[in-house]
Amino acid sequence: MGALLVDETDEVLVIMESGKVVRSNVAEVPAKGRNTMGVIFAKPGKGDKVIGIARNVERKVEEEVEAEEDAAEAPSAETPAAAETPATDES
Repeated sequence: MGALLVDETDEVLVIMESGKVVRSNVAEVPAKGRNTMGVIFAKPGKGDKVIGIARNVERKVEEEVEAEEDAAEAPSAETPAAAETPATDES
């Protein structure tokens, strides 16, 4: 068993002894359950047990990288538009 302080945008990872990892979005957990007796994110199978829980911080990093990539791909307002040059026939 364990406990974590999380934000609405976080994910919780539950790691089982068998190697199974369960990912859960905090935003999908009903507030009623959070304020009363806690929340069960994963139940281990027979003969298995939970060996760790963690807050997924990489998810936020991935979102930040995607946002930076999107910003880099978007045309900048500071970049002047390509000037059109009329075609000339030099024959």
